[in-house]
Amino acid sequence: MKFFSTAQHPGPVIAASFTTKQDDYAPAGLRHGAIIRWNGAGTTGISGLSLAAGRVATIVNASTDYLLWLENENTASAAANRFLLPDGFPAFLMPGDSITVWKDGTTDRVRVLDWPTRGVQMGFQLFSDFLDYCGASSDIAGVGGGTGAGINNGYESSSYASGMRKIYTGTATTGLATIAGYPAAMYKLVARGGLVGGAVQVVTATDATETYVVEVGFTWGDAAAATYAAVWEYRWNGAAAELSQTIVNNGSASRSTSGSPSVTSPAITARPFHLLVFLNSAWTRADFIYSTDGVNYSLAQSIAVSLTAGSPRFAPALAIKKSAGTTSRLAVVDWFGARLT
Repeated sequence: MKFFSTAQHPGPVIAASFTTKQDDYAPAGLRHGAIIRWNGAGTTGISGLSLAAGRVATIVNASTDYLLWLENENTASAAANRFLLPDGFPAFLMPGDSITVWKDGTTDRVRVLDWPTRGVQMGFQLFSDFLDYCGASSDIAGVGGGTGAGINNGYESSSYASGMRKIYTGTATTGLATIAGYPAAMYKLVARGGLVGGAVQVVTATDATETYVVEVGFTWGDAAAATYAAVWEYRWNGAAAELSQTIVNNGSASRSTSGSPSVTSPAITARPFHLLVFLNSAWTRADFIYSTDGVNYSLAQSIAVSLTAGSPRFAPALAIKKSAGTTSRLAVVDWFGARLT
């Protein structure tokens, strides 16, 4: 519901171009009705906004190529400056998006009044937190292949709450299970960027004996055999488990762990990691974003890519695939979402 219109109560336009995350953000001229016009040259976020009680401001992502996000109840900002966002999720603003917020003096938090491009949740076009049996909306589906590989809802187990999904490798070394955005709009023969992410916890760490990979991002086929991909990979690197930022261009894979979080401290076996990939519309840059607590998000790295040769196609996907051993492994998925620019 829209309670306020800055068109009816115009305020100052504040030019912003920061490229590092802002805590207790307090730009000069922040008055009632202000429009914060962000046009930074790098993907980043805001953990809190210093807005006086009763005042309203609009944040606009005026960039053409970068992502801006707001974080929910992040203690990096003072309590009075923290955002209280819908469903307790962050708010991802794609290029061209805007969000209008209001400082609630009663709860001493910055709340959302209007978010015209919100989509389903978090700014995603497609989203599921798997509250239903077998998962989510008809736009997000699951497939599996290999002996014992597959996907099911987690409600039947006392180990995990209802609203989580399990994806299994099965026992075969070709075992694969995937949760993906299936609508035709998600498969593109021409460059079009977007954001994809999921909250994933693995149950048993990958190792040299029982080896598997979990992927979150944009891929055409699973990344291990993909022609094109821009994905986070939880994988065994030959010596240890790691989170790599993986680019596959025309069949050639490159991996980096620069800026990646540790998978042991905190342990990805103990809590879900939020892993996201933002691919710009020209397919020349992939931004790898993560959170180990669902509150504080970080940009691990921006990687220059060239993913346009050979008319590639991409689909947002979260997958698990086995490559060694005979014991089934699984990951627990809390939410999965995707949106195209």
